Amino acid sequence: MKKLVLILTMLFVSSGMVSSQSVPGLQAIRQIEYTVDEGTWISLDVSPDGQSIVFELVGDLYILPLQGGVAKPIATGLAFQSQPRYSSDGKRITYISDESGADNIWIANPDGSNGQNISKLNNRFMLSPEWSADNKTIFVTVVDGRGMSGTNKGEAELWSFDIATGEGSRVVANANGPAAMLISSPAPGPYGVHALPDGQTLYYTSLRPRAYGMRLGAVSFIMKHDLISNTGDRISLGGTNPMKPMISPDSKWLVYGAENRGLAGLKCRELSTGNEYWLIEKTQRSELEARASRDLLPNYDYTPDSKFIIAAFGGKIHKLNLATKEDTIIPFSAKVSMQMPERIHVQKQIAEGAVEARILEQLSISDDGRAAVSTFGRIYLIDLATGKTERLTNSLSPREFMPAWSPDGKWIVFASWSSQGGHLWKVSSKGDSAPVRITELPALWMDPSWSPDGTMILALHAPLGSMRSLPEIPAQQDMMRPPDTEIVKIAAQGGSYTVIARANNARYPHFTNKMDRVYLSAMEGLISVKPDGSDKKNHFQIPSASTNPFIGGPRTYKISGDGAHILALQYDKLYKVPAPTEENYKLDFAVKSSFELVSEWLPRTFTWSASGKHFGWIVGNTIFATSQKTNGIIKKTSVKIELPRERTMGTLVLRGAKAITMKGDEIIDKADIVITNNRITAIGNQGEVKIPVGVKILDITGKVVVPGFIDVHAHWSTRPELWEPESTSSYSNLAFGITTLRDPQSNPDLFGYADWASTGEVPSPRIFSTGPAIGESHNIQSLEEARKIVHIYHDNYKTSYLKIYLPGTRQQRQWLVQACRELNMMPTTEAGGDAKEVITHFLDGSAGNEHTLSTQPMYQDLIQLFSKAGTTYTPTLLVAFGAALPIYRVLAEERPYDNPKIQYFFSEDLFLSSAKRILWFADEDMNYKEAASGTNAMLKAGGRVALGGHGEMQGLSNHWEMKLMNDGGMLPHDILKVATRFGAETLGLEKELGSLEVSKLADLVILDKDPLENIRNTTTIKYVMKNGKLYDGDNLDEVWPEEKRLPEMWWHLKK
Repeated sequence: MKKLVLILTMLFVSSGMVSSQSVPGLQAIRQIEYTVDEGTWISLDVSPDGQSIVFELVGDLYILPLQGGVAKPIATGLAFQSQPRYSSDGKRITYISDESGADNIWIANPDGSNGQNISKLNNRFMLSPEWSADNKTIFVTVVDGRGMSGTNKGEAELWSFDIATGEGSRVVANANGPAAMLISSPAPGPYGVHALPDGQTLYYTSLRPRAYGMRLGAVSFIMKHDLISNTGDRISLGGTNPMKPMISPDSKWLVYGAENRGLAGLKCRELSTGNEYWLIEKTQRSELEARASRDLLPNYDYTPDSKFIIAAFGGKIHKLNLATKEDTIIPFSAKVSMQMPERIHVQKQIAEGAVEARILEQLSISDDGRAAVSTFGRIYLIDLATGKTERLTNSLSPREFMPAWSPDGKWIVFASWSSQGGHLWKVSSKGDSAPVRITELPALWMDPSWSPDGTMILALHAPLGSMRSLPEIPAQQDMMRPPDTEIVKIAAQGGSYTVIARANNARYPHFTNKMDRVYLSAMEGLISVKPDGSDKKNHFQIPSASTNPFIGGPRTYKISGDGAHILALQYDKLYKVPAPTEENYKLDFAVKSSFELVSEWLPRTFTWSASGKHFGWIVGNTIFATSQKTNGIIKKTSVKIELPRERTMGTLVLRGAKAITMKGDEIIDKADIVITNNRITAIGNQGEVKIPVGVKILDITGKVVVPGFIDVHAHWSTRPELWEPESTSSYSNLAFGITTLRDPQSNPDLFGYADWASTGEVPSPRIFSTGPAIGESHNIQSLEEARKIVHIYHDNYKTSYLKIYLPGTRQQRQWLVQACRELNMMPTTEAGGDAKEVITHFLDGSAGNEHTLSTQPMYQDLIQLFSKAGTTYTPTLLVAFGAALPIYRVLAEERPYDNPKIQYFFSEDLFLSSAKRILWFADEDMNYKEAASGTNAMLKAGGRVALGGHGEMQGLSNHWEMKLMNDGGMLPHDILKVATRFGAETLGLEKELGSLEVSKLADLVILDKDPLENIRNTTTIKYVMKNGKLYDGDNLDEVWPEEKRLPEMWWHLKK
């Protein structure tokens, strides 16, 4: 097995306690200590002699006398230990630990000494270990990843591991269908195994997760499995969604969990009669709607005399009498003491000077060593030998995209896009003449390519109305096309087009030199049709185990002009493969000679030269290509393309408003605020601030001024490839006061939109992005690999932020965090509803954690840990994990389709997208109030909390998020801190943004009503100022330094 480097184990002989310490990558440099008498999701077990309880708390293990008292730690450190169970003879405990770098079964003495890794796996997730009757085997649920890598299915199975040899074998497979599309759902399959003393019988929970977007929730039932015959039977029980079964030591009782109006209770069945009753009707919420990384309910246990159940819920440990149902709390006190790394935080400055393009799109290369790319809606030509770069045309409208060289290198065809639609154009590659339009009617035109003889253009075409009817959605990896998109051909000199066939979602039509077939890239691989659209053939495919179209980036295939090779892009890796002679060929990675891995470091757009002898690809603003001038050797060319940065000039005084400055608790009842160019140069009480002579003064008496809102979990909805900054995302966010945002998971195009926004060409918030998330599909196998991929983001995308999104094991996450630490990048993390993983994000020093903890409510064990760790917690309560999503209720209550401002700035049919067939859930099915209350408690304890609207309704959803925070008890002033100052700090921009202070950027919102009186008043926006430029809050007409109307939006033109 590959040696992992997460944790070294040191044995403290004096105490017998195991303490795990990190090695290079996560140096533990600070001590955290606190004492609690309550805990969140405490899994426990009772010793066979009935004297002790072993339990988990924040990833450490403790033992406690059955009557209660001071808990003694027996396994501590940065490793996460969970779900301890005693062996039947009481001589050992088993538990799950990631001490080796990944989840594994461990055993130790009851005092924590002599810890041993039994399973020794390095790429699986494990939960709920259970001893066999003879204590020679341990049963455990094993989850095959997240189903996001293309090589695993994300399903749960029941395995057994021999303690002596460590060998494992599958006992029960998943029989409940594929993994859910909703990544925060539990894996389908068996959970929570309970082995009977007969050595033959197992009980377990069988789970089927919620189908994405469906009213019907997850379903669970209890199975009885016979190890001898390898058969199982479903047990009929009275409770809804029965789970977590346990038979009493005297074999008289079956206790199990069951759903009860949103929470889970414990039911008891008398096995001799079949009678059932509630032992306790409600304990806590199960993990049926979360990742269930520590089972559907915490472990509980009987006392040896079968008279009591010991279970933890409500933050406490309870002793439940099976006969009387009496509930007695077992008090405990536990000291948490751990060393952990400092959270990553890097102060940044807003860039000044020219705006350099970080993203080049739609590479085309000529055989003589020239490249054409698009960025900022303009086409540029690059000499790959010298790096010399120049614009192809001088026009600013329409915008230019998707260039393609003619075979002789004399011409370039490209697609345009504007508010009136698009066309195809042809222009001399010398740039010495104006482009000539070759299409007759505006429409969607894209993916043009030349025929080898230079007489014909292949392209995709769709009617303009069809294209404009598509919704804008976030993080599109591949540009959406209408269903009626067609493959067409048109003469190179222009005229009418001829339809070849429906595209059926295929892209990039292109010929080989034979011109006998039109090749296309499709989801099923490289396909082709005859020039008349007939005789479809499937040629080549890279197989994938994943059926999720939202992961792994685009899958693209192109055959070379000479027909000899195929370039294939999948899971951010570019392969070169000899073109197969047979149809339906599927690449076998086991046959190393059948392919060449050209690049594994996030290549995006790629292309062949016309001859097929040369090829290239782009990462960020760097081109990698072969050409005649390089003798076929791949050459790296860094391309520098710049535009002027937006500048606001002049001085404006805002007079008379109440200023909630966010400088501590400062409030100025009547303020003068002086803005010079794009920064605040003075602020204070009206009449006490020196005002320059002759400057413009805007009287806003009676208004309230707050800093511009900062959304650190925005999902920017806009189109890749055919960039269109005049969008709902640009306008609606800014109009609702969002002056700065970060998208924590997007396609690389958003870096281009961010750069474009910095030029001021279109009113927009300032945009930051992590780019595409690093996840399971990247399969990071070492710290060095982590460094390489993080370097790409740092060097090529020039971003300070990285999204670590379910990359696999704890070790893999730590490698990425360490690589970010070395490069002064701030990683934010997401666990997809996995509460255990969320806790490790805080333990490992990540800069941020996205989304709520699925396990709610939070108690002081986690509130203190999260607060002291310092990692920023962005709850996105609108889509709170672990229960029904509150966004459905908010949409129904808020009726955004009746909001004139939203209607003005939205291009789509809001009634259709936000009102038709909204899922409804009862209050009991949602946990956002508990999540909001925990967030507030964390904030009060000194933790860091930021605002994230999740892109649910561009701009407006941030105000909904503030309302949900208020529902959880957070005070308006604290909410405003979260929405401004703490957001700036999250981005490392606390010296630039987040408060109304001298020298900070002039980003602010002017409100008609006071949000301190009612947080809903944050939507009463009169004006928005971003970077010193003042806009009307209703329509984004510029008010200062110039007065000019916002150009008509394309969706208004079509009405």
